[in-house]
Amino acid sequence: MPLKGDVERLFWEGGLTLYVRKGANKWFQLVSPTNTIRSTTMGLGRTARILLKDAREIGGRFKVWARDHTSQECNAAANVFRENAKTEVEGERVDLKTLRDALERAIGPTDRSHEKTQDDVDELTPATGAHNQILYGPPGTGKTYITAQCCVEICDGERSDNDRKRYKQLVDSGQVEFVTFHQSYGYEEFVEGLRPARTKTGKAGFRLVPTPGVLKRIAERARGDRENAYVLVIDEINRANVSKVLGELITLLEEDKREGAPNEVAVTLPHSRKRFTLPSNLHILGTMNTADRSIALIDTALRRRFQFEEMVPKPELLSVVEGVDLPAVLETINERLEYLIDRDHLIGHAWLMNAKTKAQVDDIMRHKIIPLIAEYFYADWRKVRAVLGNTDDFVRGERLSPPPGLDEADMDERFRWTVRDDFATDAYRRLVQGQPTSPGADTGA
Repeated sequence: MPLKGDVERLFWEGGLTLYVRKGANKWFQLVSPTNTIRSTTMGLGRTARILLKDAREIGGRFKVWARDHTSQECNAAANVFRENAKTEVEGERVDLKTLRDALERAIGPTDRSHEKTQDDVDELTPATGAHNQILYGPPGTGKTYITAQCCVEICDGERSDNDRKRYKQLVDSGQVEFVTFHQSYGYEEFVEGLRPARTKTGKAGFRLVPTPGVLKRIAERARGDRENAYVLVIDEINRANVSKVLGELITLLEEDKREGAPNEVAVTLPHSRKRFTLPSNLHILGTMNTADRSIALIDTALRRRFQFEEMVPKPELLSVVEGVDLPAVLETINERLEYLIDRDHLIGHAWLMNAKTKAQVDDIMRHKIIPLIAEYFYADWRKVRAVLGNTDDFVRGERLSPPPGLDEADMDERFRWTVRDDFATDAYRRLVQGQPTSPGADTGA
């Protein structure tokens, strides 16, 4: 299987790593000094060994990045590959050692003790492999937070020492655009709409002019800068009517229908009447809160155009805080929620990541986690209490008496539920263990 495509990135991390793009989401990786080429579809982790001799048809544009090296050195490395690829195509073989020696002369010596493994490849963030991807999961699993890392890796080819700072730079430069979908968001804001403008004559009144939306704006920037990757982040993508927002552009999202792809498709926009395609260097990265809408309910047309990556709660990222075993607490709560509802309605680890004291844990439980659990159960507080260990440590039920004239024997028990102002010292331990107590049996401090 010969390799054809553009050399996209060159990493210098003790060894030489060269990425060659072929197709929409397939990357070929040449690694020195292992003398192998690995074909990896990002996000799937599949690896196929390809003999070095099959690299003879590497061609196309050569654009190179190398960590801690100047642009002149990077250009020199690109020229090395260009010349060697030309030699290969003309029929004269160039082995990897010759190629590596030429690169060492161009950039500098490699650390031959390093060998990049498949595990290193799989550590890449999910969004680097597919043009269209949605990170989905329950609240608090870090979906929005991880998009910054994904954007940096898509645009730069690698993580930064300060992803948030680099992400801000990419946003400021226009390579990354961020938008949040909501119930009122529509095609006019996303693709193109009519907006009022003053008349050309300056007389009273206005005229409607086609105005590009966020997708069209970043697509035009990406089209004018083919050398770099661009990313449109759509937060809460499932909160809008996606079919209505995308309109006819849902067809263009498919990777084989992008500009320059084998099955390129262009549509005529309804307001400007201009032909429009999506450039191949534009990535769409969405986030989806499954507590709002299950992935099972997503439109089929949308599902097959996006790669879905699940973001699950990670209790192991938490620690014990002043005697409160947060990993055990979160894992226990989520096990009970999954049993009573489903895996879409869990509690993410991010809620508790910044808690450094028991008082902060209590505050998060009282004002964020317990209200969210109550929302999950539509204020069925008996189930809320069950999730919290079936004790009165967190929520307390006070039995209500029926109004006069009603026979108490004929009425169901009713309770007034309140969240405690203070949680007992052992409340979290009892939450994990569970207690077979009835509402109103005071176990709290």
